[in-house]
Order: sequence, then structure tokens, then C-alpha cells
Amino acid sequence: MEQLVYPHDLLTITLEKDELSSFPEWAQLKLTEFQTVIVTRQKPLSKNKIVVGVRGNQRNQRFAFEINKQRIQKRVTPYEALEQFKFNRLPESRKGFPVFQALRSIQGKHFLSADFGITGSAGYEIVTGDMMVKETSDLDLVLKVDHQISFDKLKKLWENLNQFSVHADVQLVNDDRGFSLEEFVQQNGKQVLMKSGTGPFISNCPWSDLIQGKHC
Repeated sequence: MEQLVYPHDLLTITLEKDELSSFPEWAQLKLTEFQTVIVTRQKPLSKNKIVVGVRGNQRNQRFAFEINKQRIQKRVTPYEALEQFKFNRLPESRKGFPVFQALRSIQGKHFLSADFGITGSAGYEIVTGDMMVKETSDLDLVLKVDHQISFDKLKKLWENLNQFSVHADVQLVNDDRGFSLEEFVQQNGKQVLMKSGTGPFISNCPWSDLIQGKHC
């Protein structure tokens, strides 16, 4: 059965040592230690492959490559990653970081539904234990949607998520498409930058593009 994966999923993969030889040195070290990559939105050249990325500890350390789906050993979605977060299980040295403090504060809040997932440095650290989070890290979240949500409700959600002394970067996602909640609110729901598997584009009808995958 074909392995279904979506952008932001974290995958544990197997790669031979000689396959890493053309990668940047930092990427070789990271993959050797953690064997974890992130599914990107980029479309692969062939059907049985996916494009993934490896992230280093520096902002400029990002490297993308294709793998065969048969190399996937384990998949953790952003929604599963958020379920795994247990503040009390963090090392004492990590508990003071604003992102983890914010996550502890919002867990159990009525506005944090099962359709929320954690991505970015916090999601990666929760799943792998690799200490990626910094003092300046955003609270990177995804909200999976399959129907239109009222503007007023989304504005209130944005306000709720940005009251914990850390910037909440929330993406509303469906399949390989997504847009920024913050941008949607600031543009009064009229125009956003839509991210997709074929590249980003300006959308004048975000809900049609996101839910149906069709331009208005």
C-alpha cells in the first residue's frame, strides 16, 4: 500500500553512507545522528518518490532531496507531534524557552482542537530530541481544515494564540496547500499568498484555492 505523506510530516528514513557523500557536511552529520527529514511541498519527478528536507541548527542550513517512499521507516504527523508534547518531560534546560512555555499554556485551551499540529523547530525537537528551539523561535502551528471558517472566528483564534509572549505562525492547510492565518487576518480575508506543490501564488479567493484546489 502506498505510503501517504503530507507537507510538514517528519519521516525516519534509511540512507546508505555512500548516498550521503554528495550532501553538505552538516546534513551528513545530522542525518547520521537522527535519520529524520521533513516532507516539503515540492512535487517529485516521479510518482514513487517524495521531496524531503533536512534542517540543521543554523537558519541557513536547509537541504532538500528526493527519496523513494520505500525508505520511510516511520512517519510522525504534526498532529501526532503535538500529542507527544509533555512539558514535564522536557529537560530542565529546555523548559524556559518561550515556545515551550507557550505550548504548555495553550494545551487544554478550548481553541486548540485536534486539528492543530506543531511544526518548525519545536515540532522537530519534540519528535527527535534534537535541541533545535532557540529563544527567538516562533510557535509554528498548522491547522488542518476541510471547510470554510468564519473570518471573525479566525481573527479571535489568531488573537488567542498570540497572547503568550511568542509569535504564533499558523498555517491553515489542506493536502499540499496552505496559507498564513496572520496574513489572512491582516488582509481581511480577501487576499493571501497561497503555498502549493506547484509553487506559491497570490490567491484572491483563499477558501476556494485551499479547499477545492481551484482558482475562482
